[in-house]
Amino acid sequence: MRRFRRTVVGLIVLIGVFSASLAVASERFVPLYPTDPGRPRSMTWPLVFTTLLPGFDQWYEGQEAEGSILSGAAFGGLLLASSARLETSGGDVLASRDDRVRSAALGFQIYSAAGSFSAFHSFRSAAKTWPGQFEFMKGAESEGLDDLIAAPWDFSMLRRSTTWGALAFALGLAAVDIANVDSIWSRNSYGLRDLGFGTAFSTFAGMHEEALFRGTLQPLFRRSWGSEWGSNLATSVIFGAAHYSETNRFPLAQTLAGYYLGWVAMENGWSLKESIFIHTWWDIILLNAQYLIESRDRSREAIYRLPDLHLSF
Repeated sequence: MRRFRRTVVGLIVLIGVFSASLAVASERFVPLYPTDPGRPRSMTWPLVFTTLLPGFDQWYEGQEAEGSILSGAAFGGLLLASSARLETSGGDVLASRDDRVRSAALGFQIYSAAGSFSAFHSFRSAAKTWPGQFEFMKGAESEGLDDLIAAPWDFSMLRRSTTWGALAFALGLAAVDIANVDSIWSRNSYGLRDLGFGTAFSTFAGMHEEALFRGTLQPLFRRSWGSEWGSNLATSVIFGAAHYSETNRFPLAQTLAGYYLGWVAMENGWSLKESIFIHTWWDIILLNAQYLIESRDRSREAIYRLPDLHLSF
């Protein structure tokens, strides 16, 4: 009965996400973020509230369609999380092979994604009511939530050296770890459940973390300070700090990766498509490589992976 309930809830969440992508995509023929240009919108507290309560700012501003989609996705994520008991394995949820733990982790990931998308949408809506202050983002002003959802599967990005170079590096790291299985490391059974969870978790991480950090925080810093490198540095430091954990006390790898992803976004006129693609597939490669190898020494956790934000569940 419990497994059936988890399956039903999971299907509801997947249907909700699919419906969200179709609903947002259907708005391509109307103004992307309908706003009142005579009333500049705040970019402070609404962003905070709508990140924690996905859809809050959309409902407040009368954007019922967007609010319904984002709040619904967040509610579906919480349902999925509540249908399973979250337990940690060695302090790292992603190290667990328990389907109950994975269901809960994925549910919280979906909730987090809804919050980040809500913040992104709120910021892009507000930016349109501040003429001339976000001219540096003109190249990405038409980018919407449907673009973020589609970005992980835009394989045309592989034509870019900035993409395939980063992913080739990730493949190299994974290959070295897998090849060096010795008396400390042992090969682990690997199946479709590992592949499915690793891919789903990484996809949501790539989309929502880029929407929040490179899509919202970094341009806000850029607008306030007028400095591209300064805004990128500040965002990458916050990005790295958000990945701090007991097993990753010095998240230098995440900080450097965040700076690279921020640079990629700026090189693309502040479009997030390439940074989302890189982030998603970096995580897919290295998280699935982690499942191919089971560590007997938890202190040797691979900190070069870009895991989900470490939250206390």
